[in-house]
Amino acid sequence: MKKHYFLLAFLLMTFSLFAQPANDDCTSPEALAVTTNSLTVAFDINTASLNNETICSTTADFADVWYKFTMPFNGNLYVDGAIGWNNFSLYDTCGGAEIACGTSNKLFTNLTSGSTYVLRVYRTAAQASKTGYQSFTIKAFETALNDDCATAENITVTTDILTIDFNIGGASINNEMGCSGTTDDYADIWYDFTMPVSGNLYVDGAIGWNNFALYDACSGTQIQCGSSNQLFTGLTSGTDYKLRLFRTTSNADNGSYLSFIIKAFETALNDDCASAENITVTTDILTIDFNI
Repeated sequence: MKKHYFLLAFLLMTFSLFAQPANDDCTSPEALAVTTNSLTVAFDINTASLNNETICSTTADFADVWYKFTMPFNGNLYVDGAIGWNNFSLYDTCGGAEIACGTSNKLFTNLTSGSTYVLRVYRTAAQASKTGYQSFTIKAFETALNDDCATAENITVTTDILTIDFNIGGASINNEMGCSGTTDDYADIWYDFTMPVSGNLYVDGAIGWNNFALYDACSGTQIQCGSSNQLFTGLTSGTDYKLRLFRTTSNADNGSYLSFIIKAFETALNDDCASAENITVTTDILTIDFNI
């Protein structure tokens, strides 16, 4: 009799060890509460079924687990699996259209408030049995209100330093021109200001993730472009300018360095040799204040 008990216990233990995860299929996804705070989700993919499927235009044997969530607002969703073993694909429903897919991490854009989406986490057969990196983080970003030049946020630029906080994780991703003259996928947000004096404008984004381009109008001429910080020169008092702040897609979702400073400098009256300021030098110490 004891042998029967031992055999039953062994079978139950074996079944438990190799039981498939509860969210092994799209029809039984695990529900997630997605917010603007980063949520860490642990998953078990080692015991998931292997199926020959087409995901992200590739047909192969994949193991996958499934999740569902309701988008809390219009905007973007960032998912980070930390390593290339973890792949992600987003659908509008089970068996529905694949919205987008990516490896390691992905920013899914233009999602709709109140809509329920299905997220597939998958690995190739070669990676499915690996036990490490079985978690991902997920976070929502609300659509940026100044997502294009037509909806640029107006800021009041003066000769004092102004600090601007920004949200770029909710910006659309577009294939556009960067500073180098070549196109790439960028997230960008826009600002509008009137130059208070004739002179220069300094903008500092503190890090190379933040790039700045200045235009004379929407769809107009790019005056100057650069990374991290820029001194835009030769601007005219009372003229309206458009400032574009942009990041590559790999940095669009990063929650650090989300501010920049901006300040105007009036043209120096003694800006060239012909307009040199005359000073009276004597045998006494003379202190000269200057604006450069």
